[in-house]
Amino acid sequence: MLNPLQKRGSLIDKKYQGKGYGKAAMLEVLSYVKDVLNPKIFRTSVVPGNDAARRLYIGLGFVPNGEFTDGEEVLIMDCLH
Repeated sequence: MLNPLQKRGSLIDKKYQGKGYGKAAMLEVLSYVKDVLNPKIFRTSVVPGNDAARRLYIGLGFVPNGEFTDGEEVLIMDCLH
């Protein structure tokens, strides 16, 4: 793998879910990562059944790569394009 950066672990409290906080946080993380750390690949993972998080990541440009780590589905983003 070429210079991967992986985000592991985030949680939005149930009372704040569905209000856009998760998306706003991920956009900030992605902006920082791309501007400052400049990785070639960004990886994240999602617990099976967490459809909201999976939709969020896919909506932000992540794609499933067929891998599972610690029982979680891995999604990647190519930061070079």
